[in-house]
Amino acid sequence: MCVLFAGMCVVVSGCPDSKLKTFPVEGNVTLDGEPLKNASISFYPQDTTKGNPGYAKTDETGHYTLSTQLGEPGTGTTPGEYKVTVSSQISVPTNQMRRTETGAEVPITNLRETLPERYTSPGKTELKATVEAKANRELNFDLKSK
Repeated sequence: MCVLFAGMCVVVSGCPDSKLKTFPVEGNVTLDGEPLKNASISFYPQDTTKGNPGYAKTDETGHYTLSTQLGEPGTGTTPGEYKVTVSSQISVPTNQMRRTETGAEVPITNLRETLPERYTSPGKTELKATVEAKANRELNFDLKSK
C-alpha cells in the first residue's frame, strides 16, 4: 500500500500545472495629469521566451487591471520585462451613411487615435514595465500629449 501511495505522489507531483502562474498587475494611466478613461493598455514581452502578452481597459478613473489570454481574467501576467502601449480612440463621423439589414440608414464613422504614436505603436513605444513575482499594484503611466 505504501509503495502504491508513493507512486501516486510521484505521478501527481510530476504533472504540469494546467494553469499559468500569473501575478496581479494594476495601476493608473493619466494624460497630462488627468485620468485617461476608456483607454486600451497592452503589455508585450520584450523577450519572447519570458512573459505573456497582457491587456486591459482603463475605467472612468484611469485605473486598469491586467489580464492575459492564457490566464484567468484580471489576474495579471507572468514575470518579465514588457513594452507597454496605450491607445485611446474616438469615433469620427465621415458624413456618409450605410443601410442596415432592416433598411435603416446609419452614419458611418472611423476611429481616430488621440494619443501620440510614441505610446500606441509596439515598435515605437517609450513605455516599459517590469512584472515581478508578486502583486504589482502600482504600475502607473503618466502620458504627455506633447
